[in-house]
Amino acid sequence: MTINPALADRLASELRHRGERHREARKRLHDVFADELGPLPEEPPVELGDLSPEALARLVVDVLWPPSQDEREARAQKLLDTVFAEVGAKAEGA
Repeated sequence: MTINPALADRLASELRHRGERHREARKRLHDVFADELGPLPEEPPVELGDLSPEALARLVVDVLWPPSQDEREARAQKLLDTVFAEVGAKAEGA
């Protein structure tokens, strides 16, 4: 899978910006709750190269074109339906 270089640059820039904001927020929280949070990690939790093509595509869509409120609700409902079906299947099998 290849990504358009302009899109890759835009995504990398947005991720760096969000990463900086996340680190700043964690730093402020750590200043207040140092004992509870423990040491701050220096590395990001995941590298883009470690993501599957599907996860990378989902990230691109969510970061560059965030879902609307209706889309978020539909995703949440789909997840709830899936979990409900799995729990129901396990309850029937028990």
